[in-house]
Amino acid sequence: MNKSITLTFPHTLPKHEARRRVEQAFAQLGQQLTQVKLVAFERAWAGDRVNFVAALLGQQVRGHVDVLDQTVGLEVELPGLLSMLANVVQGRLQAEGRKLLAKDAGS
Repeated sequence: MNKSITLTFPHTLPKHEARRRVEQAFAQLGQQLTQVKLVAFERAWAGDRVNFVAALLGQQVRGHVDVLDQTVGLEVELPGLLSMLANVVQGRLQAEGRKLLAKDAGS
């Protein structure tokens, strides 16, 4: 059974800076995941939404991130076996999202 995770991260950054940070994080994630030869990772921007898919051994994690003026929204669909790890994944995403959008994170 699939499990959806939906998170919203408030921010005080200019929208273009929030988007830049999200894009940078996805670029790094894509690079890390594709170093593991068994993982395929794709992302595509459509306006202020980035849609993504990561596939490993027949399992696909799908989702999107919406960058808005005062929030960044994330929705992730975890398939089958990965859905059992939803609480762990959600905690990690919350922590990383807060760090990414912190005013002083300025990467």
